[in-house]
Amino acid sequence: MKESGVKNGACPNLAGCKIWHEFKTNGKFFWIKQYCEGGRQSECARAAAKKECGSVPDNLLPNGDLLN
Repeated sequence: MKESGVKNGACPNLAGCKIWHEFKTNGKFFWIKQYCEGGRQSECARAAAKKECGSVPDNLLPNGDLLN
């Protein structure tokens, strides 16, 4: 089931992504949409961590930085 606001072609992890839910309405983090719904999905550090480790730190941003 797609969450409201999730577009076709969006990251398959989007519905359960804690960063997305926390910042989806905060304009300061507009670039997250580039990783979640745009052309930078293959660069997402969160997706890579999930694939490699099976889990993702809650404060890991898609670009690999950590949110303090």
